[in-house]
Amino acid sequence: MEKAIRTGFSSREDPGEALREIRDGISLDREPAFMMVLITEGYDPGEVVSTAAKIFPFSPFIGTWTQGIIQATRFYSRGIGLCCFFGSGIKAFTHLERNISLNPYRKRERAGEVLRAEEESGTILLFPDSFSCNIPELLRGIYNILGPGYLYLGGGSGGNLRLEPAYQFTQEGGWPGVLWRQPS
Repeated sequence: MEKAIRTGFSSREDPGEALREIRDGISLDREPAFMMVLITEGYDPGEVVSTAAKIFPFSPFIGTWTQGIIQATRFYSRGIGLCCFFGSGIKAFTHLERNISLNPYRKRERAGEVLRAEEESGTILLFPDSFSCNIPELLRGIYNILGPGYLYLGGGSGGNLRLEPAYQFTQEGGWPGVLWRQPS
């Protein structure tokens, strides 16, 4: 199967309706190998996580709250966005590390150990809470364990500029601090 990426967006108020509208709108004829989920203010993150896990039971995912979502040529301050990755060579592993601000270096070392146990190289997506942790310590901690064999991508997520903790999540639930890795 050829690798592909499909994106979709919905501003429906009900998370289940929004996620089903996205799924139907991008004609998902099979489960994505991995998904990124973005939600704006106005959605209960726990409800989005549980609903996405039901609608896409075989697709690992990561996600975060965001100030807005860019879809095509528009900016939306309310909605749910999905970026779905397809391909037989894609293997995705997610890891949710809780309370990263308590010891960011050690927490990321631990996250690196968990992810390295799956594969020796790949791509790391990292979306720490910009307001509650020391990002350089996080990066040093994970790089200390995984090293240069990985490509590192990501950015800080935030609580909609209100100095509130952001909400990051995987298919297993949510908390500030989440990682995803796709082996190379």
